[in-house]
Amino acid sequence: MPPLRSARRFARPPLNGARVRRRTRVRERETRVGAPKHRILSPSLRARRTPPRHTCKEMQFSRVMAFKPASLEPSRVEDTMLRPLLQLLLLCLLLLALLQAGLQAAGNRTSRFIFGPITKTSKDLLDMWGYPYEQHRVLTEDGYVLTVDRIPNPGRPPVYLATPYLGAAPIFLTLGRDHALGGYLGTSGTGNEDQGLSRFRLYDAGYDVWMSNVRGSIYSPDHIRLTTDDPEYWKFSFHEHALYDHPACIDMILAKTVYRQLLYIGYSMGSLSLLIMASLKPEYGRKVAAAFLMAPSTTQYYNDGNFISLLNAVTNSTEPVTERLQVVQLPIGLIRQFSQITCRGEARWICNRLWLWLTNNPKAEDYIGNSYYFHETFPGSGSLRTTWHIAQLAWGEGSFRPYVYSSREKNLRRYGVPVPPKYPIERVTIPIFTYTGDSDKLVAEGDYRFMQRSVRSIVRRWRHPDPLFSHADFTFSRGALLVYRQMIKDMDGWLQ
Repeated sequence: MPPLRSARRFARPPLNGARVRRRTRVRERETRVGAPKHRILSPSLRARRTPPRHTCKEMQFSRVMAFKPASLEPSRVEDTMLRPLLQLLLLCLLLLALLQAGLQAAGNRTSRFIFGPITKTSKDLLDMWGYPYEQHRVLTEDGYVLTVDRIPNPGRPPVYLATPYLGAAPIFLTLGRDHALGGYLGTSGTGNEDQGLSRFRLYDAGYDVWMSNVRGSIYSPDHIRLTTDDPEYWKFSFHEHALYDHPACIDMILAKTVYRQLLYIGYSMGSLSLLIMASLKPEYGRKVAAAFLMAPSTTQYYNDGNFISLLNAVTNSTEPVTERLQVVQLPIGLIRQFSQITCRGEARWICNRLWLWLTNNPKAEDYIGNSYYFHETFPGSGSLRTTWHIAQLAWGEGSFRPYVYSSREKNLRRYGVPVPPKYPIERVTIPIFTYTGDSDKLVAEGDYRFMQRSVRSIVRRWRHPDPLFSHADFTFSRGALLVYRQMIKDMDGWLQ
């Protein structure tokens, strides 16, 4: 019996403190193994990246908005199936781009191959809902001819909308009446319900709305001496958008209105372009009364989402080759034609799931079903160099700089130094309001805090109450109505 008591005493579990310490060590080891090598975070940094707690009212809202059938829940099986499928699609796009370069070298015109037919424009969408429309053309310093779509409201404060990556002006209209750009069925001044009138929140709030189409867009394909078949035409990224396109559009808008300043609304890459423009051209900081930035970020260092991971994997192996072979076009027309054929009817859920996977959306949003003419208007712009430049934003926490060429000699010729200097965004003085979603992988908390430390003129940050609100939801989800309402409240009073 005594030996049994001794064995039982020896077999007792360790003390509570030892058990807690052991479990803590296991968790820390699993965290280190599971995280990427360059992103092993200290406990203090992990604490700072913890999403904020929501009030009871916000959590109740999120439960209602996040409800979906169990069959639509994303799964690990889908993730493992979609990743190789998307890698194959990207590889096919690169092969098509190489084919396109070969056709150009043989002297064949490939404009239709690049852009495809223009099926829907801002004018088509606005005419459908009975709104006025104007188109204006502007010439940049380096010879690109841009178009700017306007919902004219003469004498009212001008608002300039800057588009995201792969987007053009119709992206702000594709949600349709009652939802697009904050559309709703409002009330008239007499207090009676408007009878079936669709309303665009910016226009009906009393603003003169201008929407940009940057270089490389299917709506802005012209140049004074180059054509879209010339590789030189496509050698641009969002650096040129900020340095030439947006300043030219702002000057044109102020010249055609009675105002000396305007309001700037940017989404994703449009937000990033404002920071570059205001830091490199401070005179335009005095022409923008205030900026309202949706999903803003300067770097992608803390982004562990699917899109940037896939982009980095493709960029590392293909960027030097494409630069050497002068493959700089992105066949957006072919992408749209492919999606128009395959993403209809019963196959629509496959394309929708691809978009959800790329944007790491944790809920089953129907982007294609929510928007009018999704495939006819998106994607609407882009170049391979812009894509490679976005991938370079993930190189480090302070990697917000102009495009870095793969050759040291090219960097020396272009910038005078082997590596271009960082953008001096600490010089930005424009009052800035930001709007973010807690599930937006493209605006990770660490990247946003880096921008917040660098840009000292941020007035306020507004978080969407739905903790599952993601990056593409700002333009393709009905939940964006809350963003638009808050934005118009913030815009009030900045221009009289």
